[in-house]
Amino acid sequence: YCSATGGGLKGAIAGQTTNFLIQCRDAFLEPANGAAFEVDISGPISMTPKPFSVGDGLYRCDYTAVRTGDYKLSIKVGRAGVTDLIAGSDSNPDNDVHDYAGPAAAADVKPFD
Repeated sequence: YCSATGGGLKGAIAGQTTNFLIQCRDAFLEPANGAAFEVDISGPISMTPKPFSVGDGLYRCDYTAVRTGDYKLSIKVGRAGVTDLIAGSDSNPDNDVHDYAGPAAAADVKPFD
């Protein structure tokens, strides 16, 4: 269960570094430390920034758009070479406070069934 938040998801100023945060939890809703990411930003200039861990299942991703224009951001997460698009959402990504809303409630998770 991963989702992203932060102003860097919605926009950037050319030449200035911006960022966003990714929060990852495992099937038991524990911090998913050691997750691997593929972040692709495509547009006038393509970028592949590398998120880094800031602890407790939280990762930060910094990037600098060097040219103005429209960009598309894609975040994939996984382990051992298997990745998928993140499925979580944040109701207010502008405030940099991570309010995770995932695809299933913790009570619905049955990882061994």
